[in-house]
Amino acid sequence: MENKDEDRKKIETLLSRDLESLLISLASPESAEKVGVRYVPGEELETGIKIFNKLSGKLRRRICVEWEYCKKRKMPEFSDKIHLIAVIADIISGIVIGFSPYTLAVILFMKGLDKYCECK
Repeated sequence: MENKDEDRKKIETLLSRDLESLLISLASPESAEKVGVRYVPGEELETGIKIFNKLSGKLRRRICVEWEYCKKRKMPEFSDKIHLIAVIADIISGIVIGFSPYTLAVILFMKGLDKYCECK
């Protein structure tokens, strides 16, 4: 990861955006092609959702199963949402080549990691 202050600023900027705009930011002809999604101009939100859904299985496996998010979520160091998002971005960076791990980590955070990982 880069400089921690730079990471924090990137994450804070992403958190200031709404979920819809983050999903739209995933959509481009190149990124759609990477995951086998058809890109249709003017339908960026739908494309972004499809891209996220295509990546979702890999993300869930890495975060929820391999990293065991549900066991770690209550650890004191993860009470800082910026730190949690930075750690998740780091964890997924190797499987989301061509996509911003920060953007995907913020999308997951906004959707709710407890729900996403089906924590009890």
